[in-house]
Amino acid sequence: MEYLYNYDSFLTESLFRKKNNIYKKIHNDLLSQFYFLTTFNVSILGLYPIVEKLLFNHKLDLDLTPYQIVLLTIFGVAELTHNLKDDLSDLSYKLKEKGIYKYTNIIKKIFLSLKTIFIGVSKSFGKTIDKFTDMLGFVFLIVPFNNILLHLTTEYNLDYDTLWNITTFGVIYSTGVFTLKSIIYEILKYLKKNENFDTNLLIIN
Repeated sequence: MEYLYNYDSFLTESLFRKKNNIYKKIHNDLLSQFYFLTTFNVSILGLYPIVEKLLFNHKLDLDLTPYQIVLLTIFGVAELTHNLKDDLSDLSYKLKEKGIYKYTNIIKKIFLSLKTIFIGVSKSFGKTIDKFTDMLGFVFLIVPFNNILLHLTTEYNLDYDTLWNITTFGVIYSTGVFTLKSIIYEILKYLKKNENFDTNLLIIN
């Protein structure tokens, strides 16, 4: 799992090689409407596989293509970055056309959960994250955060409902394996293992 600690190699993993053209096409189509696709490109790229994993780890039989998952992810980012209403309406219409607007509430839950976890992690760096754009702009941390969270969702088979319950209601996952505090601890533990990561930035309480 070396790609967890090296974003360049992470982007060349098969997951991204197969879907890179999809990302480029959608980004080009929506670039004029959503500034964050350029400003936060690196951060957003790492969100697609997390969203995909959280969706497909659920027991529901979801019939979603990679293209649709990318569209839904961009919708989630647009919602939390408070994009212009008209631009968001256009994207909502596109989702309705493709029959996937029904998943937008799930996407909102995923992104609110991710934000909650990131806020907890960032506190260990003495940073206060108020807005979702703060999270996306915190590149030195969001990149390993995305990679490590993808690893955790894969290893522990976390889905969007489980993550939402943990971050919102403090519900314990399985037999006490995961709480919000333990997820944050796991992320910090992986960061400390990374030889290229400056652990002096961490504030140990």
